[in-house]
Amino acid sequence: MKNFQRRLLFAIILLLSACGAQTLIAPTPPANPLTAAIPDLKQSLSGRIVFTRGDNALWLLNPAPKASPQKILTTAQSFTPTYPAWSHDGKRIAYTLLNLMAANGFPESDLLIANADGSANEVLLKHQQNGEQLSAPLWSLDDRVIYFSRLTLIYQNQIVSSAKRELVRLDLQTQQQSVVLPDAHEFALSPRGDQFAYIRIDPVNYAQSLWLSDTQGRAPHPALNSPSRGVLLSPRFSPDGQTVLVASSSPLSAQVQPRGWRMPVWTPFVSIASAHGDPFDLWLVNLSNQTVRRLTELGEDMPHASWSPDGKWIAFVGAQGVYVMDAQGRNLQMVNRAGGHGQIDWIGE
Repeated sequence: MKNFQRRLLFAIILLLSACGAQTLIAPTPPANPLTAAIPDLKQSLSGRIVFTRGDNALWLLNPAPKASPQKILTTAQSFTPTYPAWSHDGKRIAYTLLNLMAANGFPESDLLIANADGSANEVLLKHQQNGEQLSAPLWSLDDRVIYFSRLTLIYQNQIVSSAKRELVRLDLQTQQQSVVLPDAHEFALSPRGDQFAYIRIDPVNYAQSLWLSDTQGRAPHPALNSPSRGVLLSPRFSPDGQTVLVASSSPLSAQVQPRGWRMPVWTPFVSIASAHGDPFDLWLVNLSNQTVRRLTELGEDMPHASWSPDGKWIAFVGAQGVYVMDAQGRNLQMVNRAGGHGQIDWIGE
């Protein structure tokens, strides 16, 4: 029984890793009544957006009407850039490069860094064993440290028996690595740089929940009283540090505040994610009182989100394209309708 549980845990974590890496490509998704009802972006917003969409490129987008994404970096066809993250000075982008066609049969990924225009692209840290995946990099406030998530396969008698996920700290000057938190998947750094919000996967029952800790991994505790009944993605602190935005495939609480954007009453609900997996929506968690608010009713396919630098807007990428909405979940608009499974980060000018 224990052997079965270990294998099941490995399968689940590996599946979540693949989902987190957003490896499925949806370059031309079918038309959906929901997105057809969403208007195109009407006003120009400040800043720059970097995103991926499951292909072999990094994309740069100005959040403005009729803006076209600019391809700033291209990789070999068998590799997929994932999890782009701006440095706080806006000069560099950290990201991970996923290889789905590794010779050992397991996906593998490395940590890379490039200039903001895609030049000077170099490997910062390579995976150290078969099937190891580095993902979800984030910069410290002074840009001297990169935090990332590491998935390592555990072998027993030369057979994979399980896997472990860790949040790791990498000092860019010394190249020294240290484990900050175990069982941590995707995560966010608070605006003051003193706290993590992260998705914890319970090693016993595999439930996912949103947790908080300081940046040394001390005093870890749940941000909500009960774990999620589904999959969580992309936690992001609001710029004021009072709330955390997160994507969830199931309601985070039976008691929720009024919703943000909703489909028009005349529009039949057709889940965007119905062709690939569970539908996700964006939720806002208030850290002071543990109340949650549903911001979207889209049923998107594994969306990843980012706040605008001023905290007034939220951008997210999903199978149907790149969206923006205000911080209350209203005024939902499409910045670009060429979507895919990817991640996104928004920085000021």
